[in-house]
Amino acid sequence: MKHQKIKFPIELEEIITFLGYDLKTYDLPENMNAFTDMIKRKVWINLNIIPSENMKMYGRYRFTLAHEIAHIVLHEKEYLKTYRKYEMNRNLTELETLVRNPDYEKEADIFAGNLILPRDLLKEEFRKKFGWQKLYFKHNLLFPKGANEHIYRLQKITGVSETALFIALKESFLLRTFQQEKSY
Repeated sequence: MKHQKIKFPIELEEIITFLGYDLKTYDLPENMNAFTDMIKRKVWINLNIIPSENMKMYGRYRFTLAHEIAHIVLHEKEYLKTYRKYEMNRNLTELETLVRNPDYEKEADIFAGNLILPRDLLKEEFRKKFGWQKLYFKHNLLFPKGANEHIYRLQKITGVSETALFIALKESFLLRTFQQEKSY
């Protein structure tokens, strides 16, 4: 298999297919962006976040796909093992505990953030414009001059929300923020 250079935007739908899952849409409850059925190998995405229905949801949609990929990669083995135990004894407690595990949700969020915005690739794109210079955010202004336009361009090519991009830039030490000093 020939290896290709990774580039933005990360092709999340292709990753889901590569993992052997089908991507489906469904009218899920409003508080649920997605659901992965590891038995039937389907990832169900809420119609409310499909970009063709609402482009404002593009970043949310992509993060949700990455989050579900994380559950498959990180938790599928444990989930299937627990589900087999449930099939034998029909005790839902262990299965419900696993599905609602806040640690698994946090792990999936962290994994998703790194999958959707690989830090080395982000730094490479960032340095095309700014070299080794860092950005500074102070009093709701971004420095140096021209940074806003580049951030907007980065947001478009990465396919993430502005919030997700700022978090990744801060975690990569490419963006520094200054808190307003308290006056006593």
